[in-house]
Amino acid sequence: MTQEKMGHTTITYRFQLYEKYTEWFVSTTKLYNRVVAHYYGILKNRQELMILSGHELLRELERLTVGTKEMKVAGQEAEYPLEDFPKIPLYFRRAAINNAAALMRSYMSRFKTWKQQKENGKLKGHEPSQPDSFQISPLYYKGMYREWKEDAIELKLYDGEKWRWEKFRYKARELPQGAVCQSPTLVLEKRTVTMHVPVELPVCDTRTVKERMETEQEICAVSFPDYDVLAVAVLLDRQGRKLAEKSFRGGNAREKQRREILERLDKSLESRGRESHTDNAVLYSKLKKINRYYAHQISHEIVEYCVKNKIKVIVVPDYGGAIDFNDKKYLGTNAYRWQGRSIIKYLRYKAYKEGIVVTSVSSYHISDRCSECGKEIKKYNEGHHAGKKYYGGKMYICPNGHKGNTAVNTAKNVGRYFLREYQGEQALPKSAEEKTTQACIPEALSWNKGWRQ
Repeated sequence: MTQEKMGHTTITYRFQLYEKYTEWFVSTTKLYNRVVAHYYGILKNRQELMILSGHELLRELERLTVGTKEMKVAGQEAEYPLEDFPKIPLYFRRAAINNAAALMRSYMSRFKTWKQQKENGKLKGHEPSQPDSFQISPLYYKGMYREWKEDAIELKLYDGEKWRWEKFRYKARELPQGAVCQSPTLVLEKRTVTMHVPVELPVCDTRTVKERMETEQEICAVSFPDYDVLAVAVLLDRQGRKLAEKSFRGGNAREKQRREILERLDKSLESRGRESHTDNAVLYSKLKKINRYYAHQISHEIVEYCVKNKIKVIVVPDYGGAIDFNDKKYLGTNAYRWQGRSIIKYLRYKAYKEGIVVTSVSSYHISDRCSECGKEIKKYNEGHHAGKKYYGGKMYICPNGHKGNTAVNTAKNVGRYFLREYQGEQALPKSAEEKTTQACIPEALSWNKGWRQ
């Protein structure tokens, strides 16, 4: 029995506050951004300070703006005083300092990359610019909130004249047992205020892929087609034999909702013109929300399926690079519709919470080769002729007569590529009826150049 390693993961929960004193949140946010701008201006003029560690930089910026006890005794004034500001609470100021420092680090990193590209003759784009205005949601360290209970919290807010403590009730999903809430960020959207709270959750198993594969006898490989079935999971043993499969549906329901939005979008474009960015942006936002909903739902169902079957390793295709659907119109999909990457994104952290690790393999040739013999497949739908360029075909056939569902075939390739790469040449021994195709498998699997943890 392998000893599982306990650990933690952090996930952001959203707690919606009941509407109350919304104008105080507006005043507090405006003040916070003024303070961030003040400290960013100092760092812009004194970039040499960025070599300091986080704590050292915090102390130095406080010395430059509010001074020290020794400076006050000696009658010395701060070099960059917080003039024209109301009294700024300590932890409000420190959160603003850390935000300003993070923005400067981001700029310096982008500038360094741009400069290297320029020196190497591979210049892309213009020199990075620094922000001249800020729209940052306030981060609340302990000291700016108190009395945090299951359904309420006290917050310190600036009402435009002075600071006030006020109790706010909120609604949120129930936190798992053992969860620890960290400093919230107050996000104001129109009249709605939401606390974005990083929540530290216990994880029962934090072993790496390598550690797990020393004992695990089964894996789950997943493919992501683009029709009513949004994902297909295949359970494989260490020899690459399929043990079970499951399809996760929702594409038709999603498309019904998307069509309603697209019809409204078309009418808007016809009546208002494509320059009507505000209304169109709202509709595009709804399309994204629909996709996020189904990505969350499918990823949750995949995790439940793996928990039920006691699976500890999930393998997915690596879609790390940007996919330009404008150059791939033959796929019959687009970035607003295809769900694969977003499902994987949510799958990773949902699985990790349950002690399951998600790893990936190269997506090269996972969908156009037979998982049994490695030969190039032809796709088709019932009543149609099979063809190599039949990208929408849900069924396939290969020169050696293997046939079946294309999404299942892709998932099997994903899993077997991982097993081949992980276990080496001795992997995937074949049963008697499969020995005739054994010689073809290394060819099919040789395209995969590594698996990722």
